[in-house]
Amino acid sequence: MTTTIGNWGKVVIILLFIAPLAFYFGARTFTHPIFKPFPYAYTVTESGDSVKRRMPAFQFVTLDGDTLTNADLSGKICYYHLFSLQDTLALKIAQFHLKSFYDNLEWEKYDGIRLISISTGGDSLSALKAFAENRGVDSRRWMVVTADAPTLLSIGESLRLPEFAGKTLDNIPHRSDSIALADKEGWVRKYYAALDFGSIKKFSEDFRSFVILEYPEDIGRRKP
Repeated sequence: MTTTIGNWGKVVIILLFIAPLAFYFGARTFTHPIFKPFPYAYTVTESGDSVKRRMPAFQFVTLDGDTLTNADLSGKICYYHLFSLQDTLALKIAQFHLKSFYDNLEWEKYDGIRLISISTGGDSLSALKAFAENRGVDSRRWMVVTADAPTLLSIGESLRLPEFAGKTLDNIPHRSDSIALADKEGWVRKYYAALDFGSIKKFSEDFRSFVILEYPEDIGRRKP
């Protein structure tokens, strides 16, 4: 016995296929993603209070010999990453992620962002300058800086970076596999795995939701 599906039946079947897709894409279009800090961006004490982590006082040196301090970056959303030119593969992966984020960011809308790549030492100034130039980016927006051992250790300890656990001034790690997102006041809001190939998407999604939720007044602000 052959069953014939009428026109209305066909419509119902089509709607059953289309409805879930329409709901999914509609939800993505009309709702904002939620920015969720990574768990170890803060420490929970025995009393239940949370202790956030903050960038310590620092004094970096730019490749032009200028000094860069916390005050210079106050009011900026910053991504911090510790690196070494000696770790070739790790550096390529981390820089690929950061460069993808940089290239896809609408700088005319979000000019108050800074990417800070911190050399952990052992690299010559000429090599660092060549590395910075080869990226083809605006050095005002993405800075390559150097820091002395006490500053590096202070950053590693303050941010509780895993690579710095138990380290001293005599054995500073060559790099950190974490990229720290700090808000305008220098509080660390989230960490990203620098070598994780899923980080590119998370950078963009989290950044937009972070700005929408906490700094909506900055969207579309013209650069000074």
